[in-house]
Amino acid sequence: MQTLGLKQVVIFISSALLFAVGYFTFIAILMFFLKIPVLTHTEIWLENMYKLKDMINDKATTKQRLIVVGGSNSLFGFNGTMIETYTHFRFINYATHAGLPINYHIDKIIAKAQNGDIIILPLEFNYYSRSAPTEDYWYISNMLSWGDGYYKYINTTHKVLALLHNNPIQTLSQLIQFIRYTAYQPNIPENKDKDMEKIVNQEITISQKPSNEITTLPCQANWQGYDYKSSSPNGDFCSQENTEPFYKESAYLDAQLEISSFFLSEYKRLKEFADSKNIKIFLFYPATMENPLFSLTDNQTFQKIENLASQLATHNINIYGDFRDSHFNSQYFFDTNYHLNAKGANLRTSIFIKQLLQLPIH
Repeated sequence: MQTLGLKQVVIFISSALLFAVGYFTFIAILMFFLKIPVLTHTEIWLENMYKLKDMINDKATTKQRLIVVGGSNSLFGFNGTMIETYTHFRFINYATHAGLPINYHIDKIIAKAQNGDIIILPLEFNYYSRSAPTEDYWYISNMLSWGDGYYKYINTTHKVLALLHNNPIQTLSQLIQFIRYTAYQPNIPENKDKDMEKIVNQEITISQKPSNEITTLPCQANWQGYDYKSSSPNGDFCSQENTEPFYKESAYLDAQLEISSFFLSEYKRLKEFADSKNIKIFLFYPATMENPLFSLTDNQTFQKIENLASQLATHNINIYGDFRDSHFNSQYFFDTNYHLNAKGANLRTSIFIKQLLQLPIH
């Protein structure tokens, strides 16, 4: 009996080890050879979004370039057609996802910005207090999946742990999600490139000459979900509409928020780069939703904003505008308390155009 029991234990352990080896070999083949992202939290659509935005950025222009960088609050928050119509700027929306740490956005600026650019950073509030993403497995999983070799703050241990964070059910789920996503994409890479070129080269078409007063203009995009196909020629998501307004209570930022040393060091790195290239940087407030936890009738809301602004000022960093200029009712939001719908993006853009006139640009 003891021999039989020992044999069963050996068989069980051997089977478990074989399964583990087979499972991780399967993941490695999918990720590193077939380039199929199967890690939990992977946002597959971001790879194509950045490819499209890089193409938009590379398009030649004689205008001064105005680039917005940050999370999806800004991806969903602007109408580039209106900005280019009512200002002298070439507008480029490089915003994508707030899950990406500030270092990733800054390195994108350093890689893609040109002499004389103006950079607008309407950062989500959590960026100001976040630390280095050394154990941020959302970030690590995405960089392993589509980061194209960007491994800042990621070592071998993090890569192994990212694999261990997955279980077989999650892996299968991600694989199915990838198959479903790619099923709606052009099958041939050349077709996808042509698809993107068509978006990038789309000319601004206005049925009638706009007046001096800022009015809403079509953003030249067609909402097709979280996909590069939903983008305007400027890189915006600006055509999304919802029949029912999205509402969610959110405090947005903590009353005792403290600016992190990581943010300060990254901002300093960006500022040094900008100064060397005659690039101007402006922090702005993100779009926020009126709700009991963050309200224009709540004194603590104003105290939160004052705390943030005063801490930044201590380090000679200004945040421009008034948070109330990008604070809207729920009817202007789409699917999160940071994502504006088309009406919200148009409203925010009209206000933003007026704010541009007040910036110390020249």
